[in-house]
Amino acid sequence: EKLYIGAMLSGAVSGTVYYDDDDDAKFDEGEAPCKDVLVELLSGQDVVADAAPDENGRYLFDGLAPGRYTVRFTAQEGCGFSGTERTAARGGVMESDSHVSSTRVISVTSGQTAADADAGVVRLASIEGVIWEDQSGDRIADDSESLMSGLSVHLMDGAGRNILRSTVTDDAGRFVFDHLKPATYKLRVDAPKGYVFSGALADSPLVLENERDGRGYSAPFALLGGVQVNNLGFGLLTQGTIGGFVWEDADYDGRMGGDEPGLRGVNVTLLDSDGNEVASRQTVRSGEFVFDQLMPGSYAIRVSLG
Repeated sequence: EKLYIGAMLSGAVSGTVYYDDDDDAKFDEGEAPCKDVLVELLSGQDVVADAAPDENGRYLFDGLAPGRYTVRFTAQEGCGFSGTERTAARGGVMESDSHVSSTRVISVTSGQTAADADAGVVRLASIEGVIWEDQSGDRIADDSESLMSGLSVHLMDGAGRNILRSTVTDDAGRFVFDHLKPATYKLRVDAPKGYVFSGALADSPLVLENERDGRGYSAPFALLGGVQVNNLGFGLLTQGTIGGFVWEDADYDGRMGGDEPGLRGVNVTLLDSDGNEVASRQTVRSGEFVFDQLMPGSYAIRVSLG
């Protein structure tokens, strides 16, 4: 009696795990392999095998019976995945902001190796800063100046068209946006009524690009994977006013008496501390002049009688 034994070629699943610091789902030159990831092979809900990537980020599950498998990747906390399924012919991990993600189902046939089950690990970034009342207008957060709580801060896309997230400053004037994927962003800060921006913190890597309608917008900035920016800041202040009267001082006592008329149409010039002209006005009928919306600083007044 003859004994017949059936045999078949086994299959395999392999791939590369790397740090995708630009989140483009491609293993670019200059990006490092990642070995600090648990890689598990699943058949349905059951874990068939697990492995750790080697020094080059490569892993391999071989000796597999034909079937349908998925590969699950567990990275360190504070990481996500870039979605290499978009660029892989077979397999590839699904995009995720979580530190755990999986491939779609991979069909393994006899003698076949599914060799493109790659995973791009994205080290998530964060930004934080403070909003303070910059009474001196020098863009330096002095100990005597108040931190401003309850102000709305918005994270926007790089074009400044869409708000992606919003938060409010805490009791210490602090705001935080964390778990950010690599991308280009902008910040918008909503100023309270009566306040204007003095600018960004003097040593901040992010500048205030413009201000309109009581909102301050930062310049666009690019975040790469794993970057933590924690020295941002924006100063707010209330502007000052300088006003007075020009009158005919009939009794030459330096005081405007009730029967002494104001002089209309007198040219009054506001000068900065270097003697440069800031603004000019003509007195109204009562002899009054006003310069408002003034930033903190030293000023002088020049009166020209004609």
